[in-house]
Amino acid sequence: MNEISFCEVAGGAVMLRRTVRSLDSLQDVLGPSSSPARVAIEACREAWVVHDKLRDWGHDVLVVDTTRARQLGEAGQPRKESAKALDLRAASSLVF
Repeated sequence: MNEISFCEVAGGAVMLRRTVRSLDSLQDVLGPSSSPARVAIEACREAWVVHDKLRDWGHDVLVVDTTRARQLGEAGQPRKESAKALDLRAASSLVF
């Protein structure tokens, strides 16, 4: 993994955004002592490793293939998204 972009949403608003180099750097918000959460991650080579670790930490994890779910992309484009687009998607009341 080169980097992980994290965005926490509550009540339709972005509460926290952070970019880190490892999943362990997010233990304060996603680690085993955090409250269970629904976590959506973008499908990639490392997604299942991240999926398994988050499940072990007690979270409900969904792997999303953004190239097949065009309605999730910025303007329907199947590509990596900007931080602004990710914030908009996260805050859009989209239910996974």
